[in-house]
Amino acid sequence: VGEIDQTAHSKSIETWAKGRASRPFIRGVHFSEDEDGAVFVRHPAFRTDIPSRANERQLAMWCGSTEPKFGPRLACQAIVNAHQDRRLRWAVIPAGCVLGNSVNHIELHEDIQQRLISVHGSLETALKWMCALLNDNDLDEWARAWSANNNVNNYE
Repeated sequence: VGEIDQTAHSKSIETWAKGRASRPFIRGVHFSEDEDGAVFVRHPAFRTDIPSRANERQLAMWCGSTEPKFGPRLACQAIVNAHQDRRLRWAVIPAGCVLGNSVNHIELHEDIQQRLISVHGSLETALKWMCALLNDNDLDEWARAWSANNNVNNYE
């Protein structure tokens, strides 16, 4: 589960305002798919095509503590409506983002990160490679078959 409980820290989470000193707050609603089915993070910090009243702008700005900051990492939407086309929606989260409790993420040990960098050239390239594996349709079907509820569980 993510780093920040949205209810407990609600005073530190605001509507996205461009130019304010803050960090992107990533929630489950920010995971989207393009017309080819590729998963991406649809957040106003990274996209200019999000309307001013869109859900993606609400509760999208972390104004709390500036520490800790994490580098790029893998995360997925933690709660998924069972009727959506995809169950698993993994994306590479850019460095510096804060994750809400509707987002699961994978922490990689430093040794594993270094090995991935040596094989793929950079951590971000390695994470994109892993993301493609985790978003595979066969894995998504397996997760759908074994899921007991709308939560994307760690064993999936």
